[in-house]
Amino acid sequence: MQESREPARLEQLEAFAAVAETGSFTTAARKLGRDASVISRRLSQLEEQLGIRLMSRTTRRVTLTEAGKLYYRRIQVILDELAQANREASDIATSPQGVLRISLPVTFGRQWIAPLLPAFLKQHPQIRIDAHFSDRRVDLVADGFDIAIRVGTLRDSSLTVRKIASYRYVMAAAPSYLAKRGTPRTPESLAKHDCLGFSGHAAWPDWLLMKDGKRRTVHPTGPPRGGQFGSGADGGD
Repeated sequence: MQESREPARLEQLEAFAAVAETGSFTTAARKLGRDASVISRRLSQLEEQLGIRLMSRTTRRVTLTEAGKLYYRRIQVILDELAQANREASDIATSPQGVLRISLPVTFGRQWIAPLLPAFLKQHPQIRIDAHFSDRRVDLVADGFDIAIRVGTLRDSSLTVRKIASYRYVMAAAPSYLAKRGTPRTPESLAKHDCLGFSGHAAWPDWLLMKDGKRRTVHPTGPPRGGQFGSGADGGD
């Protein structure tokens, strides 16, 4: 059974390639910004892990063995691909490109976000927008979204949130309804009224109310009847 060996580390491959290209530990060390002793140690570790000599060393020169020449040709492809990957990643960071999947609330998204998209696409011509309008809660990872914009407070602390604007819901009722049923004066009194939530949400979502700078969360339970009373809550941060 062949003994398993520890895989070569990137810094070892870089040290070996630099010595192979320059023929000198000192020059390779300057190229990589390391001490010559560090380069020599990494190369020795690499040879020990591979179980073969890659270079012949003398006081004046360093030459590749046949195994070293073969190994250099192989790893040079890997290092070149890695360098190309790094360049492409840097290009994306400075010039965004690709598909950006966004989840937007229906009303807020169409009224406030959608009108901004043409200017964004003009500024970033290599980006394509895949916008989905829905008021349901989404799982960014499971649903494959890059960004989700929502009105309210972030509940999943594993996500990164940035406030982009303040948005407020208000309570409203028809004058005829208030004349018949009275005006609710406290959050608790909402339980006696016919309250309607928004489509796309749970049947009776919690409402976040603000009074004198203080927040109160209520859970109205009155049966909906014909849309006389609109759901209302401060949108939060």
